[in-house]
Amino acid sequence: MLRGGLRARPYFNLKAAFSFLDRNANGQVSLDDIREFLANNGFFATERELQGIMVKCDKNGDGRINFNEFIDEFQPKLN
Repeated sequence: MLRGGLRARPYFNLKAAFSFLDRNANGQVSLDDIREFLANNGFFATERELQGIMVKCDKNGDGRINFNEFIDEFQPKLN
């Protein structure tokens, strides 16, 4: 559903979205980056919910989401 919504937005840019989440521009998004982004936008996720995001997106299990993992998870797939 998320991928379909992104596909419907012609001006959505995954690189810009990743850069926005990557607060310190180190090429990785941490759990704290996600927590802060959500809180700044009025969403307060539980630790369990945040861990679920990491499990889904952090394919190599290093505790951070790199750009390739981000793209893999959020790139709209053509069906």
